Amino acid sequence: MLRLLFPHRKKVSQNSQGLTVIELMIVIIITGILAAIALPTFLNQVDKSRYAKARLQMRCMLQELKVYRLNNGGYPPDQNRNVPYYPGSECFKVHTGYVRDRPDINQNNNTDIPFNSVYDYERWNYGSGCYVAVTFFGRNGLRRFTQNAINEISTTGFHFYDETDDDLVLVVDITDTPCN
Repeated sequence: MLRLLFPHRKKVSQNSQGLTVIELMIVIIITGILAAIALPTFLNQVDKSRYAKARLQMRCMLQELKVYRLNNGGYPPDQNRNVPYYPGSECFKVHTGYVRDRPDINQNNNTDIPFNSVYDYERWNYGSGCYVAVTFFGRNGLRRFTQNAINEISTTGFHFYDETDDDLVLVVDITDTPCN
């Protein structure tokens, strides 16, 4: 019957090793399904590794802030975005001196910061005490953690802040005395 419909068709040998179009489509569909399942998991792991790098950098900042406090009797004053870089800083070898003293360095220029985001050092008077923290703006690069949120985070250590767990806050110290 097939010979009547397709008279010019050559007879295919029984040991042909090629794939039919249907077999090829099935392989492509299965590969697509596996990729659709694996890609979000892979991207989630990439984000987790970037947040782990941010935690590592923030721990370095914590140690430097403790050393600064021991040497100077208090924490550095509050700065604009990106933690102050001072001589001897080990966290970001790229920079030397304070960012404000280096007009050639854009504050968002540091490619060593995960997601090319921003760190912000906070030293706020809070009631009769002092609240010291470092905030990482996270994946979206937007600040959600504000001074009004101090009531929600009242212990030292790492905390994710906002409904999407995007901002990472490291509370360095909460003292009973005003910031000096």
